[in-house]
Amino acid sequence: MKIPLTCAFIIIPYFSCFAEITGYWNFNYSLKATIGENLEWAWEQGDATFGTTETFEIPGIQGNSANVLKFPDSDEFSDFSGIEVYVGAELDEDNWLFNEYSIIVDILYPETSSTDTRAIVSNEPIEQASVTINGEGKIGGTSFYGEILANNWYRMAIVVSHSSNNINYYLDGKKVGQEAIGGLIDGEGEHSLGDFFYLFTTDGLSKGGYISSVQFHNLALPDSAISDLGGTTKLYEPEDITLPGDEVVATSDNSPGGEQAPNAIDDNPSTKYLNFDKVDTGLTITTGGGVVTGLALTSANDAPDRDPANYILSGSNDDGATFTEIASGDVPEFVERFERQTVSFENDVAYTTYELIFPTTVGPSGCCMQIAEIELLAGAPEAGGDEPNDNESNQIEDMVLTPFGFKFGFVINTDEGKSYMVEATGDLLQWNKIETINGTGSSVQFTDTRNEVFQYQYYRVRVAE
Repeated sequence: MKIPLTCAFIIIPYFSCFAEITGYWNFNYSLKATIGENLEWAWEQGDATFGTTETFEIPGIQGNSANVLKFPDSDEFSDFSGIEVYVGAELDEDNWLFNEYSIIVDILYPETSSTDTRAIVSNEPIEQASVTINGEGKIGGTSFYGEILANNWYRMAIVVSHSSNNINYYLDGKKVGQEAIGGLIDGEGEHSLGDFFYLFTTDGLSKGGYISSVQFHNLALPDSAISDLGGTTKLYEPEDITLPGDEVVATSDNSPGGEQAPNAIDDNPSTKYLNFDKVDTGLTITTGGGVVTGLALTSANDAPDRDPANYILSGSNDDGATFTEIASGDVPEFVERFERQTVSFENDVAYTTYELIFPTTVGPSGCCMQIAEIELLAGAPEAGGDEPNDNESNQIEDMVLTPFGFKFGFVINTDEGKSYMVEATGDLLQWNKIETINGTGSSVQFTDTRNEVFQYQYYRVRVAE
């Protein structure tokens, strides 16, 4: 297989090869780059230390030991004042700064950092960070989104696009917020970058943590690409069991055209489900089944008074003839539009049909109820149960430089009797099957032997129907 040397195969569970990936760093006991230029200490290394998740006694990544950098607290008096990152990309003739880009970081913060500010991206060392995590564990610039818990690995993505005047924030492949940014003036605007940016430094105190990888793309990646990259802890986190196209029935037909119930599970926060009935509104969703132990709700684009104030979730295994209540309670307050909030509850019964009712809304005088996204979250495997065994546990095993580029392979953990299709794409739209692998009950090596030149490639593994 012939591939340009600027490409990389670096992402777990998916790996991607982008001409636009201009920097990738994995902290294998140094600041050496896998792609692009080596990182530098903004001032000095200070107390920053290389090691493994085992040596630092922190959770592994998908249950496996990983090389990481432990970075300390940073302030204006620290020996450690962040990491300098050279983006390694060329500007086009119309810009003198980078106004379309994506930064992806695999990161963990300990309990000691969980209630303080943590700087992520800064334009200069010892200057106010442009992207931070606040004391409530939310990520943002001027508005904050999501939930970052202590001692959990997250794949954090920051996507800046001045062509659409927004910055999107993602955690483990899920968009948690969208923040509007101002337009460009003389080619410069909020979050515009020069040739360098800085990690973990600000003009005040920034608490320390652990990082396992960073990558820089000189384009604003779409939602679908970030979703495919997934997350460092995705295998063990509750996952959304709803899929766009699942059967959805609203509590009534009192919705305007283009704002009906299926919009709530289309994985697109820019659409919404609106119901003029307002009280006791909601929907039923027929899924592939799963033990739901949580909900994720994303607020719609406007009118906070239309946000649901509380919920009742019920399940059915007889096509909706009868329902059993699973959980009920208050919906966490949405501070911002397009904000994702989650609730958790106990449940040990799998259902195929779920009914979600919102009895009331936040604004008693509002016209209606609206919600952008609804996710039914299936619980993580219990300790002592069967080991997870699906394509999300795949690890890159081999990456060998050849005179023509990279030949590579990866390992698939298989179940005996199942077949697995390896597919590839260059545009995240049209996927092509390149090999079918028969499961053996153990790990099976895949190597792409195609003798072709690709500008970029994504790969995925699917269980054959």
